[in-house]
Amino acid sequence: MTQKSAPSVALRVRLPCGDEQELVSRMARAFSPAGMFLSTKAPKEPGTRLLFEVLYADGSPALRGEGTVVRAVADSLRPGMTIAFTRLDPPSRALLGRIAAVRRGTPPAGMPLEPPQPEAAPVEAPVAAEPRLPAPGPRPQLPASAPEITLGIDLGGSFLRAAALAAGTATAVTFDGLPALSLPPDLGQGDLPLLLELARNAAEAQGSGRVSRTVIAVPPSTGPLRRAALRAAARSTGLPAVRILSDTAARAVACGAGRGLARKRLLLLDAGARFSAGLVEITGDEIDVVASLSIEGLGEEIDERLASLALRDLELARGPVEAEARARVVRAARSAKEILCTEERTRLQVPAVAGDESLDVELDRATLAEAAGPPLDRALAAARDLLRARSLAPAQVDEVILSGGQAALPPLLARAAEAFGPRLRSEIDAGGSAATGAALAGAALDGERRDLQIHEVLGWPVSLLGSSGPVRVLEKNAQLPAERVVRLEGPRHGVAALAVVADNEPVAGLVLPGPRAAVLVRVDRDGTVELTAAGGGPAGEPADPSSLVEAAALTMIEPGPAASPPPTNAESGGLLGNIRRFFGRPR
Repeated sequence: MTQKSAPSVALRVRLPCGDEQELVSRMARAFSPAGMFLSTKAPKEPGTRLLFEVLYADGSPALRGEGTVVRAVADSLRPGMTIAFTRLDPPSRALLGRIAAVRRGTPPAGMPLEPPQPEAAPVEAPVAAEPRLPAPGPRPQLPASAPEITLGIDLGGSFLRAAALAAGTATAVTFDGLPALSLPPDLGQGDLPLLLELARNAAEAQGSGRVSRTVIAVPPSTGPLRRAALRAAARSTGLPAVRILSDTAARAVACGAGRGLARKRLLLLDAGARFSAGLVEITGDEIDVVASLSIEGLGEEIDERLASLALRDLELARGPVEAEARARVVRAARSAKEILCTEERTRLQVPAVAGDESLDVELDRATLAEAAGPPLDRALAAARDLLRARSLAPAQVDEVILSGGQAALPPLLARAAEAFGPRLRSEIDAGGSAATGAALAGAALDGERRDLQIHEVLGWPVSLLGSSGPVRVLEKNAQLPAERVVRLEGPRHGVAALAVVADNEPVAGLVLPGPRAAVLVRVDRDGTVELTAAGGGPAGEPADPSSLVEAAALTMIEPGPAASPPPTNAESGGLLGNIRRFFGRPR
């Protein structure tokens, strides 16, 4: 008997790019003539056959074809899957050929091939090695009378930072004399206990106190599953009283707590490995996060673009360099970027890039501006859009505070000054402010400090999956805690409710015994999503969300005033697009 092969899975992806030019400038490294890498928190299993369609932001097609998943990474800070192409239509092959030409180093029209001649001897940019986490030492032995301290941890970027609060004073924690630990790029969830243990041991050794409360600052966009993984890691490490706070709120606490400010509106910009913007209002010791956004991979994109400019002439003559050599050039470009914050030019030298040929080029601030310009323009435009969505102009913000590892970049300082004028204040050395704010916020989050109040917003939308597709029930930037009662209608044997957030991430499930039910969707201050029966109906049974993907055949009969209609096909991609395609048919 012949065994049939597994059917192909339909996959529709909508890119944040308006056209081919933006796709090439932002995402060329994710595509090659042989395959592509898609970033997703729910990658398919290796061997899965796909019928895929990649769309531009306006819904027009970019790529169409078939492929097979050859690699999937879920337990990582950069989850996703690599897809090998098995068939492409002619326009897709042509587009990938143009992308390959750009990756080989073919310069855009008008770009000079010869680097400018130095006026003085440039500073040499070293090739930095990939960071590795140290092994944790033994936990300090403290007497029973040791004071209690609150530990604030910042996991919002590419560094681990911590602060300890004792006797009302927050102090930055050092790691063997360093203000932060550089995190490896392949950091996964299995490394979280080690990170937390390193922070706790360093804090207790430095402060001679025992950690009694822990507050972890994370990007606002960090989803419920990642937050749950942090809590589980904290439990396995023995950290007590763990709370999770957005790094936007933590920075606001560090800026405003205890200063007795009259009503003040701040725009907090953090330019590190990612770019974040948070609109905050501070009145006395009341901190209100009004809205926030995050753009992942800002620093990495600048490094990659600067490396591509450094390799341009070599690759034009010799062809694309190997991945290992390119990774060394990217690391050297990162060092060059830091040098160009204080020097006019630097020399980038990397041995054995193409066979025996080494790379030896000069980079100046004009080259840095060319590499950093497009990603920085997008980031600052997103920050202005954040204000515009609340009917605010930059002149209506009292202060714009720029911090983070990229804050010293001359192109960013120039653009931010042009966008926000005299309201801009750069705090290049404020990298530890999120950890400090997290430590200060501990007592307030646990209700022990009544004078400091912190109000957060939801970092991602929450939807319920129904037979007609996902229905939005809680919007991004809703005030936390947020909740909504939704009335559902399902098959005779009962109702299965499945909640999803952000990038189509299933986070909570509930099975109720009757064909109609009222469900309360709630997100608490720590970002935990809960589904419970509402209105005195049957109690229902919590369920693993992954087991409800096929069972979620719902009809929203009363979604509530703030719920939105299901998105169009162009708007629903990834996992949710597939679920809607296969399970959204009438039954």
